[in-house]
Amino acid sequence: MTDTIRRRIRFFLVLLGLVVSIGVTGYFLIKVKIEGHDGTLLELIVDAIYWNTITLTTLGYYPPGVALTSVVGKFFTVVVVVMGVVLIVIAFPLALSPWFESRLKEIMTTKRIPVPSANHVIVCGYSEVGREVVDDLRNRGVEFLVIEDNQSLVRDLVSEGVPSVIGDPTKESVLERANLGRAIGLIAVEEDSENAFITLTANRLRPDLRIVGSIQNLSNASILRRAGAMQVLAPKSTVGALLAREAVGRRRGDLELPGQVLGDLTSGHFHVTHSSNVVGKRLSGIGLSSLQLMVVGVWRQGIFNVDPERWTLADGDVILLLGTAAQLEFVSGIFRGAP
Repeated sequence: MTDTIRRRIRFFLVLLGLVVSIGVTGYFLIKVKIEGHDGTLLELIVDAIYWNTITLTTLGYYPPGVALTSVVGKFFTVVVVVMGVVLIVIAFPLALSPWFESRLKEIMTTKRIPVPSANHVIVCGYSEVGREVVDDLRNRGVEFLVIEDNQSLVRDLVSEGVPSVIGDPTKESVLERANLGRAIGLIAVEEDSENAFITLTANRLRPDLRIVGSIQNLSNASILRRAGAMQVLAPKSTVGALLAREAVGRRRGDLELPGQVLGDLTSGHFHVTHSSNVVGKRLSGIGLSSLQLMVVGVWRQGIFNVDPERWTLADGDVILLLGTAAQLEFVSGIFRGAP
């Protein structure tokens, strides 16, 4: 339980004790001094506790002889009812809502797939890029875990059977819950500023960890590198550069991809011909995923398509891949033609 929750609960209990004390004391004074109670002290104590409970909870029913019947007593009853409403409607939710929220997160955590024990990749964020990363890791058979602080997205992850941790990935405690100490890598796909903080925190906890960050603005690449990222990629800029290269570089080889974005990766395009052994096969079924290559898209009849995984390849298609030089050289044998 956090200090904030403790302080709020302590404040609520103090306020409740104060209101109860006012109610019991006021009842005693009014019954004895104004309404002339003629019973025993024990009866008066029991009536005071009973009246105070009924009034604070606004139930509004009193057995004969318990209610305050004088003008002052009726006014005091209204005051205690108002205090009870304030306690129930405002003070109680304000004090206990953080506790209920933390309990809800714990319950959701218990329903989630267990955190991998070791050799997993931590994906910080479940944005559009994060989904692509998760799909690719799943296809490669790599264990992974997603850190996400949006509960609606976490519910989607739970329904999809994706291991996840609720929380802010810039915080050490959240990264530790994701078993950062035994992870093999971390991928930050949040906003540029958040990715910088995620990288700083993860690098401080695990200086040896391989950290990859995505950026939206190329000018932020150096910031992520200084924060500790070993590789920085700009998905939008990368695809844009690849498209530009294909539009111009297929005829002229003078348009290169930005090396500071791709690092040791490069692109290559592979022609599907009538004699190729991939004609008639689906792109997802020719073994590219096992080579850890990124399929950027496929040219078909002058149109570049970026989501062709379910396509059946045909003569004349041109497949654009992203990978290392060694990987692309090996792929050329599959297509029976050099890129």
